[in-house]
Amino acid sequence: MNQLLQAPLPSGISERLACHVLDIGRNTFVPYAPVIIFAGPVSPHRQKRKDTQQPRALSVEERTQAKAVLSSTEYQDQPPAQVYYSL
Repeated sequence: MNQLLQAPLPSGISERLACHVLDIGRNTFVPYAPVIIFAGPVSPHRQKRKDTQQPRALSVEERTQAKAVLSSTEYQDQPPAQVYYSL
């Protein structure tokens, strides 16, 4: 298997055929195989969801007002959906 990993495979021989001839599982070969570098465009950095402002999110003032209504004595024992439909 070391010879298989050190030199590139000859043209016309696939990894499947080489593993079959050497009687090793492909799952054994794949983690040790050299990584083929993709020469395509660089993927953009992923944005964290918490760093982006959602377009339909409540503003800070609206959020504090909603929390005040939900925690008031009139609505404190009701779920938010029930409070929404009663308003």
